[in-house]
Amino acid sequence: MTDGRDPRAPDDAGGTADDPRTAADADHVVGRAADDAIGGTADGRAPRVTVVVPARDAADTIERAVRCVLAQVGAPPFDLVVVDNASRDGTGELAARAGARVVRLDDRAGGPGRARNAGVAAATGSHVAFTDADCYPTPGWLAALWTAADAAELVAGPVAADPTATRRTWDRTLEYPAPTPLWATANLLIDRTALLAAGGFDDWVADDEEAPRRPFGEDTVLAWRAIRAGARTAWAPGALVQHAVFPRDARGFVLHHRDLQHMPSLVARVPELRRELLTGRLVLNAATATTTLAGASLVLAAATRRPAALVGALPWAARQARALREVGPRITAVRAAGEVVGAASLLVGSVQHRTPVL
Repeated sequence: MTDGRDPRAPDDAGGTADDPRTAADADHVVGRAADDAIGGTADGRAPRVTVVVPARDAADTIERAVRCVLAQVGAPPFDLVVVDNASRDGTGELAARAGARVVRLDDRAGGPGRARNAGVAAATGSHVAFTDADCYPTPGWLAALWTAADAAELVAGPVAADPTATRRTWDRTLEYPAPTPLWATANLLIDRTALLAAGGFDDWVADDEEAPRRPFGEDTVLAWRAIRAGARTAWAPGALVQHAVFPRDARGFVLHHRDLQHMPSLVARVPELRRELLTGRLVLNAATATTTLAGASLVLAAATRRPAALVGALPWAARQARALREVGPRITAVRAAGEVVGAASLLVGSVQHRTPVL
């Protein structure tokens, strides 16, 4: 795990409200740009692309996100739909004021997957581009995605931390500088027909009260459904999206690793990740693998009373020694704590879902 990165890289419909073909039935528009022509459709041309942005309690970032989408240069005709997922901070009103068409969901029982499905149901373009309420597409973003879509139904682009933000050691952001098999909807374009054929997004990480509070992998599952159905893929390096940076302390960094409990379930849903993401079809990253090996060695040494079993902890000890030299004791200790939490979470998820990931 590197500081501030998504721990995955480490967020079926069945005719319900989660189905992109029916989800809009329970929604209503609360805002619209002045002439109903957003992002290059003022001349009356039908949108080729609908940009969908799910948003919940995003008052701090949504206006900038909307302005960045509407400032696209050289893009095909497009419209913008912000889906206000039952926000309590005026997110929808701020998005409408900034120039977006806003669809509102009135209950908080669904996560960003449900919100994206509602946006797809409201889409008018032949393609749907996704980004998030805390993301700021650069001016050439949509043009680059659209160019790559000439030969693909599923196109992704890079995500980088907002370069204008001050970034401290433990702050949270999202970075995907190169193609990833996780297919993050922070920066994704998909042919609408392929999207509907894939069945829409599924918020499969649920919470009893407000599901899901911490979404995980719904974009990955959708993308691989489309790929299995024949969607061609492409990477658009010029389609850059910049992600907001959020304050977080050391404790928050450590606890964020608990999300890795969902990784084995994601791998079970998308077995292609064993080939595309995991090393040796089993290992998520060196940090979690060496931590797991060290823990197993400690247990074995204690159970057998044979200190020689501790040899399995040497790779972990070597990593910590190297970190001590590079970043000092405090950062090393916090990172090590995060690795322990992450490795334990992977173990719990692996046992729960009978799908081993280290």
